[in-house]
Amino acid sequence: MIRAFSTIFAAGLIGLAAQLAHGQPRPMPPDVTNLSLHPAAATRPAWDFPLLPNRVDQHPGNAAQLHMIAALAAPNSFSEEIFDRYRDMSMADLAKVDLAKELEPYKTKMEIVASAARRDHAEWETNLRERGALTMLTYLNPMRPFIRVLCLKSRWQIARHDWEGACYTLQTGFAICDQLNDHPALIQGLVQCGMLDALIERLEDWSAEPGAPNLYWALSDLPQPLENLRGISQIEQAEIYFTFPQLDAHHQREASAGDWKKILRQMQQLAPMYGNKAVSTAELTVLVAAKYPAARAAMLKTGKTAAVVDAMSLDQVVGAYWLAEYEAKSADAWHLWQLPYWQGLGRKPDTTDSNEFEATREAAEQNPFFVMARRVRSARWQFARIEQRIGALRLIEAVRDYASAHDGKLPANLTDVTSLPLPVDAVTGRPFRYHVDGNTATVELSYDVDAQQIKQIYHLTIAH
Repeated sequence: MIRAFSTIFAAGLIGLAAQLAHGQPRPMPPDVTNLSLHPAAATRPAWDFPLLPNRVDQHPGNAAQLHMIAALAAPNSFSEEIFDRYRDMSMADLAKVDLAKELEPYKTKMEIVASAARRDHAEWETNLRERGALTMLTYLNPMRPFIRVLCLKSRWQIARHDWEGACYTLQTGFAICDQLNDHPALIQGLVQCGMLDALIERLEDWSAEPGAPNLYWALSDLPQPLENLRGISQIEQAEIYFTFPQLDAHHQREASAGDWKKILRQMQQLAPMYGNKAVSTAELTVLVAAKYPAARAAMLKTGKTAAVVDAMSLDQVVGAYWLAEYEAKSADAWHLWQLPYWQGLGRKPDTTDSNEFEATREAAEQNPFFVMARRVRSARWQFARIEQRIGALRLIEAVRDYASAHDGKLPANLTDVTSLPLPVDAVTGRPFRYHVDGNTATVELSYDVDAQQIKQIYHLTIAH
């Protein structure tokens, strides 16, 4: 697995790794968020508060270089005390704090980050093609602390009703996430999800503050999905060939018996990195011998003569058999990746589905290549979840817009909202669950396509 090279991400990545290792996320009790909304019409002009830099505000240059300069700028670490001190403080109390003084040591570092976020491209210059699974994505190390500072600063600015300042700060954060779409390995995309979660929480703060401009059009302007899904799929499927170039379809004929022996043993050495047990050389030898009859029969079906096959080593025949099995399962697992979640990987697999890539990972000892298998459905859910949260915020802003035109009243039903297009739940593909009880509207976000489990609940009231 391509790795993020630091313990900085440990807490966030442990949860993501667990989901990738154990299939679909296990539903937990729903998170409940209470928002007291202040009516506000959708902004005119529409994009007064863009959440990504406009092209006219971008400058030529490679953002990646500036981010690395920012990482090296003093101080070399961020004070956890500052985050702990203000993390749970009420907005009213936070507005009274001189946070600018607290963040002064990081001013230069974060000014460089802001400049980087407004460069017109980011090229991270990884050695992914040369190192494959052994690639270290070291540039991810400083990104999460950058986002934490931006989230803390924007929350303070929102509390002080500094809307332009807060928008600029949030825009910096969203731009960093967008810039991670270059060379987007799966682990990089999952780090993006963690960053976006933090930024979305600040947008919830925004919606609940008096006088907050309506962000409906700014949210609608964000790319959906924000992550480069095709790029992730392409890189993840290519990782095996980056790790073992001689396995590429154009080079397989060049792989000798010695090459195959080496590849199979290297694959076993990679197993612990993916959470699998490494088998011994003796165990691998026994496994190859056991698989040889089936592998030989499969190779004969491809048109090779018995004389040609029998002249090959056991490692060559069985290795090619295992690789073909891996490629077929991988293609089956990834081919639904780019479809909307509710239309593709979010559906419950039935007996006709050939999506066994995930289930077979537990049996990787029967095919060494399967140590590189991914929990594709679980990973895809993470990206759908971010789309879902952004859609819910668009819906909340549409409710604020409706209330501004209807004497501060909540829409009784979503069908009453006709002035703005309403998003659907990106997990289910259907309208968000919405109902009103007295003075409170409830919006429910689903865990699954069948909407049997609720992931998050928003209770919305209108402030008077």
